[in-house]
Amino acid sequence: MDDTLLRGHTCLHCQKLNLCGEPENVFVDTNLDLKYSSSVPWSMRFTGVYLSDLQEGARDGCSLGKYLSSQLGEGYPEKVECDGMPNLLTRKPIITDPLSDITVARIRKWKVRCDLSKSQAPKICSKPSPKFLPNRLIEIVRIDNGQKPCVRLVEGSSLNADTEYTALSYCWGGDLKNCLKEGNKDSYSTEVPWKHIPRTIQDAILTSQKLGIGFIWVDSLCIIQDSKTADKEIEIGQMNQVYTHAALTIVARRAPDADAGFLHPRSVPSGTTIVDFRDDNGETRRGTLTFKAAERYEDQNILDTRGWTLQEYVLSRRLLIIGSWTTTWSCRKERKENCDGWSLDRDLGDPFQNDATWASGDNTEFTGAHRLDAIAFFGTHPDYHQPRPEDRLIKWEWYELVELYTRRNLTKKTDRILAISGLAQIFSPMRGGEYAAGLWVKDMPETLLWENSSAALYPRPRDQGPSWSWTAINGIVKFSKSHNQNVLSVESIECELDQPGAPFGSVKRGTLRATGPALDLEWKCCTSPSSCKYFKGHHLRYLTPDRGYVNAPIVFRPDAKESDWDWTTVTLLAVQGMDITRRIIITMASEDQWKRTLHLVGIGVGHSIAPPMHNHIAQSLGLPWTFYATECATLDDLMDLARKDTTAGLVVTMPYKNAIIPRLDALDDLAATIGACNNVYRDWEDPEKLRGTNTDWRGIKGCLLEKGDQAGVPVLNKPALIVGAGGASRAAVYALSSYFQSSIIYVLNRDEQEVIDLTRDSQKLSPVPTIIHVKEGEAQKLETPYYVVGTVPDFEPQTPDELAVRANLEEFLSRPEKGVLLDMCFKPRRTRMIKLAEQKGWPTVEGTHVIGYQIEEQWRLWAGEERVKKLDREGAWKVLIDTAEKSPGINF
Repeated sequence: MDDTLLRGHTCLHCQKLNLCGEPENVFVDTNLDLKYSSSVPWSMRFTGVYLSDLQEGARDGCSLGKYLSSQLGEGYPEKVECDGMPNLLTRKPIITDPLSDITVARIRKWKVRCDLSKSQAPKICSKPSPKFLPNRLIEIVRIDNGQKPCVRLVEGSSLNADTEYTALSYCWGGDLKNCLKEGNKDSYSTEVPWKHIPRTIQDAILTSQKLGIGFIWVDSLCIIQDSKTADKEIEIGQMNQVYTHAALTIVARRAPDADAGFLHPRSVPSGTTIVDFRDDNGETRRGTLTFKAAERYEDQNILDTRGWTLQEYVLSRRLLIIGSWTTTWSCRKERKENCDGWSLDRDLGDPFQNDATWASGDNTEFTGAHRLDAIAFFGTHPDYHQPRPEDRLIKWEWYELVELYTRRNLTKKTDRILAISGLAQIFSPMRGGEYAAGLWVKDMPETLLWENSSAALYPRPRDQGPSWSWTAINGIVKFSKSHNQNVLSVESIECELDQPGAPFGSVKRGTLRATGPALDLEWKCCTSPSSCKYFKGHHLRYLTPDRGYVNAPIVFRPDAKESDWDWTTVTLLAVQGMDITRRIIITMASEDQWKRTLHLVGIGVGHSIAPPMHNHIAQSLGLPWTFYATECATLDDLMDLARKDTTAGLVVTMPYKNAIIPRLDALDDLAATIGACNNVYRDWEDPEKLRGTNTDWRGIKGCLLEKGDQAGVPVLNKPALIVGAGGASRAAVYALSSYFQSSIIYVLNRDEQEVIDLTRDSQKLSPVPTIIHVKEGEAQKLETPYYVVGTVPDFEPQTPDELAVRANLEEFLSRPEKGVLLDMCFKPRRTRMIKLAEQKGWPTVEGTHVIGYQIEEQWRLWAGEERVKKLDREGAWKVLIDTAEKSPGINF
């Protein structure tokens, strides 16, 4: 019953009910076998009334009985809030406007009071020195007089150093279509189109303007999302300063995503009703009756589950939180929020929900402050000499923060260390010493005693962090708070950073060397039903001199979901004392464990020239990987190869580019749009999953740009021609229509149904190109194409349809207008089509070059962004061309 008014009335049923502000039990008829009992403050008192009585009243027409039985029948405890009765008023009424004029006035008054609270010593809410402005801000130029709102992107360096700005903490909810990119940076400096701004960000801009603050920082509009430089890494490295220096942080707690907004009117929650009643003094009152089930909705919002928002919350000096039922504002001095409506119990995910206060001796400014606030202050005021929290308390505060953080979700799991880097930065002055992939070196070795406490284990991600760090896994982390004597000595820790200037950011690799008591064991992992004949799970054994192998009586929990393997030698390493619960297992990694294979798969690929080039790349990257050309007679053979643990990726060729799609775990947007897959790689967050993409179009684009009127410059808006309508033709359509802007594409093909299918698949493109199936004798009526792409095997035409394709192609090529022809055929290297085109005076590109233009994107997906930066592109091309020169009879 939503927002229902129960009109005042008297009946034999409801007169038994007594609304009272005292804790009482709610009696339930045990014959109904309901799992319900409660004793809660401010409950409704039922004097000998059972649920069956309420149901009887409901049948007799008692509206209050009907309402109560419908709610209590679900097993929810009830509460009553009574407007106008101080002895019963536990909450203020819900204010439907999240940012009413009264609320805004109170917030502005609070902010002024916080700003003016000065003394000789810095205040816990004060900004750190030196002054700071983000590199970019959104300026609110105009939002008044009913005119169209106007905002623009400005450089922080162009503003006065004392400029106030707000920052936004919100949930993206997926990729944003409109955000700051290299291509729109200049136009956004003039104006960011209001209609392009997601509603949540619009509401944040309106909020900032209402509070009299003319600038706002929003990550999606102030960080270049597709930057080819390190813009994103630089901005993430400044995150702690962005939120610490903001006048306040607007927390869009109510908005589940960037498009939802948060300033629209609130509605009374489900399970709430307005009731007229007579109190113990005989006076008529109106109350709001609400059930706790509805209460929980406020705490079940998406924002509190997101990893990035935790550090935004902690780093901010002031917070303005706009929630589903209430707007609250707080600062480091006043953590007990001011609010405009219901004040709810804190969510368990709130980093300030515990009572970890810090007693600061004589400094009353910090007395009673939350320990996290004190750490945040001292972390940004390292020269402030006052008694600080004890080191052991700071250590455990970090562990608890990490445990809380790992309960949250990240859209990109590889952000696991980045999304807490700002917090690590403010902890650093207090902790001292080196920070290594989420752990503090001064806490070694006990800090290694973390475990994955998630109910379910996830596959071990690739290159997310060193194996000894909690950043290497996905799941909830729990630290051991043991005080036993350490028996392990950490000799050295070496971490290679992704960005040398970002010591709290992600690492490429990390090495830890330690000495201590150790025991060699063998470990077997058996989880799949097909391989577990006798037992399932993880098993340890050790070799004795007299009895052979003996099961090790050790219960342990892996930190990730592992693939099956047979008995493998590992080392059990003691960390503290001789208690087996204080040990960690380290796999003894041999070189074979890192070996991987890559494959060119299809039919007729046995003489490919691709392996030497890819093997040169693997060697230049320092990877023990080998690339093979592997014949796959059936799609099942191909998938068996792809699913092997040692297979890192595939290049898919004819005839499987379309057929493989339904057999993959996921397909990226590009491959889905093109309708063909030529590259398979492991999901970086779940390596057991195979993902597909298409890189053929990059090869086609690169080849056609080689031989145009001006090398590297596309010829746009010209008709194009494709020979063939199979899997490779789809990548050609995409390249020609999206990059070369060919709105008309001719297709020569012997099978009309294949062209119909190609035309259907091309409807996914924007804009949709016009596909024309050129039949016998129709070529002479059409304009000459500029770009021609061959996608069929090399053979002598025999059938009438094949001869018609050849005749139409010769008609196009015989004209005085010339363009560029690319033949993607596998073999021979110089195909009939290339020879014909050269006879007619057309510049041609051999299919050999198609793979050369794809290597960077392919290796980025197989081996990772960081590794591909070291790719020897020039050397790879040289190997490719040299191999092609030595193999004139084949292509790739």
